[in-house]
Amino acid sequence: MSNPQTFYTVGGVDLSNIFQPLSLGTQYPTATGYTVTGYGDLNNIFAAYTLGGPQASVTGYNVGGNDLNTIFASTLTPFTTTGTYQFVSGYFIITITTTGSIQFFTSISNASIICVGGGGGGASGFSDVPPTAPKSGGGGGGGGNYQLTGQNLVTGTYAITVGSAGGGGAATVGVVETGSSGGNSIVQNPSSTVIIKCSGGGGGGNENGGTAGTVTIGGSGGSGGAGGAGNGSGPAANGANSASYSLPFTIPSALTSYIDNSYGGGGAGGQNNSYGGGAGSYGSGGPIYQSPNKNGASASSYGSGGGGASNIGSGGISEFSGGNGAPGVVIIYFQY
Repeated sequence: MSNPQTFYTVGGVDLSNIFQPLSLGTQYPTATGYTVTGYGDLNNIFAAYTLGGPQASVTGYNVGGNDLNTIFASTLTPFTTTGTYQFVSGYFIITITTTGSIQFFTSISNASIICVGGGGGGASGFSDVPPTAPKSGGGGGGGGNYQLTGQNLVTGTYAITVGSAGGGGAATVGVVETGSSGGNSIVQNPSSTVIIKCSGGGGGGNENGGTAGTVTIGGSGGSGGAGGAGNGSGPAANGANSASYSLPFTIPSALTSYIDNSYGGGGAGGQNNSYGGGAGSYGSGGPIYQSPNKNGASASSYGSGGGGASNIGSGGISEFSGGNGAPGVVIIYFQY
């Protein structure tokens, strides 16, 4: 996005840094009377302002009583969002971590959408409570995750739902408390049509790993990683890796320091008389803990499942908590 220098300035800033180039919009229908050598009138350089779009500050240059900020489109962001954004190497990266929206003031072509459902929580574990044998909890499943590419985003408001994290099972005497499932992440266009839905991972249960979250894109899609099984009598299972059809995501090289290429790994199950399960992380399944922590690990990577809790066998009455899953996310990036 570049303009020629105009030598018309506002507070020392050239208009070329204030208005969008004509290539990004439509031409203002009449000449303004302000000209640039080699280019002619400013309407041959800048895109016309669209009602409702972001507007530049008053410039002091007027045409028929109207300031240029009502005539030409501002170089301000072509959208507003309840989330956060960065501008990196010609790309906007919009990150939505809580349910909200994005309003586009102009159409965007060739955008990518990454959708990740919330991770499931790991189950709790308990030690010998006669006559009940000790139990360890299964890990939470990873949220469904997928990357849509080549998307054309139209002018208007996109509603974004972000899946909540599944809570780990609470430590309870003699009972394995199942972890909660993660919430669904959904992207809807201005016509309220669902573009993509990524379901949350299932919560871990009584020595059973939580199910992997799935993805719906017109009836099909990929999935997150399943939670690993807990085991009351032997080694517990590691969490499963994310199994989305599009993983690892294809991220432009300029953005690899800003967007991870994998999410939604399953949490590991708790190991009998030993360690709690590790949480999923960046698309990888959680490992068995290698330190004497009997609570399941809580996940921090988007959409990952929490670890299941361990027990201490028949060494006394004790209960341990499952780890929490991590919330989902929606990331949209495009060149501008």
